[in-house]
Amino acid sequence: MLSELNNIKAVVLDFDCTITKEHTGGRAAGPSFLENEYIHNNTKNGFSEFIRGAIRRQWHIYIATYGDDSFAWNDEEVAGHALIERYMQYHFGRDQSVFRSPERDGEGTITKYHNVIAKFSGDRKAYHWSLIFEQLKNQVQAHEILFLDDDEGNIGYAQEAGCQAVVQGSKEHAALICANENVFELLNINL
Repeated sequence: MLSELNNIKAVVLDFDCTITKEHTGGRAAGPSFLENEYIHNNTKNGFSEFIRGAIRRQWHIYIATYGDDSFAWNDEEVAGHALIERYMQYHFGRDQSVFRSPERDGEGTITKYHNVIAKFSGDRKAYHWSLIFEQLKNQVQAHEILFLDDDEGNIGYAQEAGCQAVVQGSKEHAALICANENVFELLNINL
């Protein structure tokens, strides 16, 4: 049974195999992987509608991914924040402001995160959660956050922190549902 969405105030989404159908490895290995048709075909059904529903409900929205900026191996590749930005621009327009990449100084070092966190932390996303909880402090409690991820370990960590999964009580079942290409269509029924 899917979690009840009425008490949710924020949603945190994994990128690879949660928003996307196929795993990108955190990078687009050439221009063909950035074409509109590829992005369209690699995004799960109902994703845009789900985000629009979350906006209507005034949820805080985050993307937390291990896809790191350093995953680009050459100048033709796009990785991490830039890859997510390209996907979100496809879905919500070039001037979209729903998903915001971090601020950087003149040397490219991140000085402030917003709602897109792309970092290979390897810690069940504890790094990501620390930034998200800091940003949501005094606005949203952990039990009011819905976490969508296809990885059981990441879901387990989020549940230990008090967050909701798409299926309560079974991180395995929640991960399977999040991996399904129709996960957003299932959730849209409840929005």
